[in-house]
Amino acid sequence: MKYPLNFFVEFQKLISKNVTIEGFDFDKIKKIGFLDCGYKKEKIKCVCVIYNKQRNEIEKIDEIIDKAIFPYVPTFLFLREAPYMIELIEKNSADLYVIDGHGLSHPRKAGIATVIGVLKEISTIGIAKNFLYGKIEDNKIFVDGIQVGIKFKEYYISIGNKVNIETLEKFIKFFNYEYPWPMKEADKISKII
Repeated sequence: MKYPLNFFVEFQKLISKNVTIEGFDFDKIKKIGFLDCGYKKEKIKCVCVIYNKQRNEIEKIDEIIDKAIFPYVPTFLFLREAPYMIELIEKNSADLYVIDGHGLSHPRKAGIATVIGVLKEISTIGIAKNFLYGKIEDNKIFVDGIQVGIKFKEYYISIGNKVNIETLEKFIKFFNYEYPWPMKEADKISKII
């Protein structure tokens, strides 16, 4: 089945024009939501792990299991996963959301973390295991000559919305430059369908 991707390209371009890049006091935030999705045949499972940063513990786990309504199309992950992630965000409160996928390190500066962040007007970060787009110099990810993310170990983290590079740096430092363990938990739970 062919999808009208030209329309979604224009949608992503509009999203990218509405990104807010700003810093906040990372030390003062209390809760971080980690979102990931897993699949089994035609089913999708979306998981939101609410992590209490001050107590260094998982406070809540929420999930949705449904029929996957859109196939995976490179650079259009938001079509497949964002509806479920947004539903979980609306049910769970956090100061920052970390999404399995890219933010501004995307050909149209509108990966899933950016799309969700702009639509919901929330702070989002994208974290991915595979490089998608941009240029890497000294572990800094650039798109159109502007730093939008950081490579650490084999991972790629980028601005979604309402965060800046300093936020990303503090985030990865907080998790000792390792893949965040609450995201590992979200990933593990999403695969149990």
